[in-house]
Amino acid sequence: MDMRDRDVIDLDMDVEADEGRPEEELRDSVRKMALLGDRAIATIMKSYASLPEPVAIIGNGPALDFLYQNPPCKALLERYHAGETRSFAAALWRQMGPQILAAIKHGISDPAGGFMWKGDIAFKRRDKLTLDLKAHIFPLWMESEGGNRPPLYSVYFDDMTTDRHGFQRLYLDSLLKASLSKDNETGLHVQRVNFYSRRLALALYESEPEAWREIDRDFIEDIGWLAAMHDVGKIGVPERILSKNGPLTEDEWVEMREHPITGALILASFPNRMAQDIARSHHERWNGSGYPFNLLETAIPLSARIVAMSDVYDALRTRRPYKEPMSHGTAVTMIVKDGGSHFDPGLTKTFLSVASDFAAIHDANRDEERA
Repeated sequence: MDMRDRDVIDLDMDVEADEGRPEEELRDSVRKMALLGDRAIATIMKSYASLPEPVAIIGNGPALDFLYQNPPCKALLERYHAGETRSFAAALWRQMGPQILAAIKHGISDPAGGFMWKGDIAFKRRDKLTLDLKAHIFPLWMESEGGNRPPLYSVYFDDMTTDRHGFQRLYLDSLLKASLSKDNETGLHVQRVNFYSRRLALALYESEPEAWREIDRDFIEDIGWLAAMHDVGKIGVPERILSKNGPLTEDEWVEMREHPITGALILASFPNRMAQDIARSHHERWNGSGYPFNLLETAIPLSARIVAMSDVYDALRTRRPYKEPMSHGTAVTMIVKDGGSHFDPGLTKTFLSVASDFAAIHDANRDEERA
């Protein structure tokens, strides 16, 4: 057999190999399926085929061969380019790595633990949103008494992505409402900043993907709702400063400039690092003249550089007690002028290409004029 056709993973050596596996293992897998009998196998597969969750049957060989996959399981693996592989270990090697695979091998071989394993697996590709799954592996059938390893296992995948995102958004929504209750900004302002930031991140990803390797589908999705948290630290700024109808004094500015640090502290325990990066660094400037830490150029997190541009564009377009709103053209001119000083020049270039989209977002989500 050509070595290029092999698909054996030696978990003890932590080595990944190519497609294919020994003929004796294939024959052994077929024998194990036959142990249950045609009628039993047909009944099990029929029940699995009707389930909406991804389910598979695997053997107990070194590579944990796939013996059956229901349609949702096939679709899941194909979506993450693992549909061609014929074993559980090969399909999920890049998603789990050798340590988790070794833990699985140990769990399903341990009679004290019931020959089972349960754990988290994240399916991730740059061009796809990360899928957070909880995998359950347990014996499908016990060959005999006496603690012998089962010949067959069922694998269930529970999609935890929606639950995780829902909890995170609920948590941040409560913080956002608290910060907006003290600030003169409206909910439409933070919504617009979300939209601008997502649009700019998407443009960077589509136009120069190699230049912006940090940006993937998760980054685009995350910044599209975490950008709203940029000013959450204003919870700690006195209301007399936030509601002042006029320029701030120097002492008031000192207090105002504390809000990025406060925001970062509030979000320190949040599991997505981007939220803290945005809150802490959206007032930093490309040339190092920003605050609170005078970060320079790429020392400023990319997410914060994007949100900084989005926030300034919206501030320029918005009416304030002490200023009239600027036109779209004037706002664009000012942002381009500050490219290389206030803003990342690479972002400024891409901003110009989607500036008309910024205008459309602003016009579709205008604040109501206050009497």
